[in-house]
Amino acid sequence: MSKASHCFTHDLSNKYFGDKVSPKLSTIDFPLSLQEDQLDDAIEQILLSAIMLFYATHSVDFFFLHGVTGSRAAKKAYFFLETRLQKAIYLRNLWRSLLAVYVCQGIPKLSKIPTLGNKIENEEERWRKVLETTQNSREEHVLKLIFVCHEENKTFDPKFQFFPKELFLLTCESALENLGLHGQHFNFHGVGYPKL
Repeated sequence: MSKASHCFTHDLSNKYFGDKVSPKLSTIDFPLSLQEDQLDDAIEQILLSAIMLFYATHSVDFFFLHGVTGSRAAKKAYFFLETRLQKAIYLRNLWRSLLAVYVCQGIPKLSKIPTLGNKIENEEERWRKVLETTQNSREEHVLKLIFVCHEENKTFDPKFQFFPKELFLLTCESALENLGLHGQHFNFHGVGYPKL
């Protein structure tokens, strides 16, 4: 599997990643052969992977932030699709878009994702601080990111074991620290490329 595709695969790849080219070879593309319940899981996994990618690239990349907010919007629209094939094609296009952004951003090195327990210290207080701080932001992208992570944290399904639930809060804290409250430290040039 290529380095570019690895960041998005996590649990998804181990279960049913890629259509079969031959009995021993799968593509790195999103499979169109998944059943409806697998597709429902896949939209969740793609969104969680986008959050992990944003966090693992130090929470400053403007385009990876859009991977998070765009995946959340895609998740909302996904459930209006009527057929299994429509859903599979929709997810394939979302997958390809996220993978293309990763490649276009220079295939940045990913920092390690923390593996914490199910509880972090002062979680409620830390969320309160993040939400209060964000109220003063004039940067819509920061606001949307915090909103997405906060909402997904509320409805997180622990069956997605590859994703540490605490990462929602850590991503928000990291974004506020590294981006700045008003997004003044966004990287628009690709975090995988040397600084100009």
